Amino acid sequence: MNAIVRLILVLLVSQAQPAPGQIKQAQSALGQTKPPLPSAITIGSSEIAVGSPAPRTIATLQEEFKVDGGEGTSPVRQWFVQRTEKPNQIIGILYVKENVIVGVEHLVSAQHLISAEDAFNALYEVSSKLSPDKARIACAISPWTNYNPTGLSVAGIHFDCGPYRIRFLREQFKDTTGVEVWEDLGATK
Repeated sequence: MNAIVRLILVLLVSQAQPAPGQIKQAQSALGQTKPPLPSAITIGSSEIAVGSPAPRTIATLQEEFKVDGGEGTSPVRQWFVQRTEKPNQIIGILYVKENVIVGVEHLVSAQHLISAEDAFNALYEVSSKLSPDKARIACAISPWTNYNPTGLSVAGIHFDCGPYRIRFLREQFKDTTGVEVWEDLGATK
């Protein structure tokens, strides 16, 4: 290919690519804006957003659940949300700094693995919150595994979508396999 043809191709390609401002204007004109990620997580009947006042949120949660924690000298304290009928099952964790919620984790689904369909349904339930209108969302995916000397094996897949994250976990101990799906928002670690 001679130099003139290459120069023409470069000019055509550079002219075909709109400036970032033009892309936003075109998307707005077409009604195509990036769908918002979830800004709150619901535990029971409480919608919990990052930035919410912790004392009021904890008091509201205590109407439905057992809520313990908050002790210690760490700048970020954890409050554990548990079901009242099964107190040892943690279904949520609040991360609180200076009486403000900075992060929240919520157990969306926990069950013994009965079928692949059960696992799919749990993951679909939480991932559908990412895009109610079924638009595409970019997320980073990270698989990991952990083995405990007692025989517990945990494997997970993390979907990191900015401030909103999904954790899909498989725990196996002897002959029992369980699956958990968690959703996280804000600073949780």
